[in-house]
Amino acid sequence: MTNHAESEQRLQELNQLLETYGADMGRWPAADRISLSRFIAINPRAKAAVAEAAALDRLLDAAPRVSVARQRALAERIVTAAVASNPSVVKPGNVVPFRAAKSTTLPFFGGHARHAAGALLAASLVLGIFAGTSGQFSPAVDYVAEATGLSDEDSELAFYAETSASAEESL
Repeated sequence: MTNHAESEQRLQELNQLLETYGADMGRWPAADRISLSRFIAINPRAKAAVAEAAALDRLLDAAPRVSVARQRALAERIVTAAVASNPSVVKPGNVVPFRAAKSTTLPFFGGHARHAAGALLAASLVLGIFAGTSGQFSPAVDYVAEATGLSDEDSELAFYAETSASAEESL
């Protein structure tokens, strides 16, 4: 029974690697490649999983690449459809693709605007986690709820109030 459970666990590890890296074992982390290569050689289900992943890899490699011109045309069609559905909300000049100009230099991020964007997103994540776990903003939530006419019986506010109360009780 233990051997069967171990085999199932190894199959799960293999499936996770196949989903993440594909069937090409050269893309796998070295430790996983070494530990699972013998298992693949002796287990028929593992061989079948690798063969299936290899077929998917071949299919994806054979898929046609979409040209930049087609991508831009699709973006223009999306913007046009959005403007047509609600012209007061979406204006073509408000939709800007997120990519840095080649001449953009930011000294603190090695000259790359995408690093700055990533740093700002990471900072906002940290701020959000702090704000959510600190409980410092609960008076503001109550004020906003009162101003908007929401009550504590609403599901989201009730959940927030319960988690805040339990956090205060544990202190």
